[in-house]
Amino acid sequence: ASLERELAKASKTEEKQRERDEKERKRVAEREERERKRLEALDAKRYPIEDMQLQEELRAKGETQPEVALPEFSSQDEGALLARLLYVSDVTQRFCKELDIRPITMETLE
Repeated sequence: ASLERELAKASKTEEKQRERDEKERKRVAEREERERKRLEALDAKRYPIEDMQLQEELRAKGETQPEVALPEFSSQDEGALLARLLYVSDVTQRFCKELDIRPITMETLE
């Protein structure tokens, strides 16, 4: 009889623990869902209109979306020269005290 009571008590305890675990899983899922909805609402405020919708509106008005102007490519020789000049500029700027030279500022270049 005592063993049966202990088994019944253990069974009830396990069942209660399973119920608590299930409730906790549901709470966590609800919390995650609320957080996801909150983040979606923030994104909707930040980006109220989709890019495709904006392009469609511009087309309807007869306007086109401006293209980004790309600079002309320079030759390989000019690129190498620019890289060397930037390197020298960086070294002289960083080590002006050690090299005992005056640092170059934007005002100096203008």
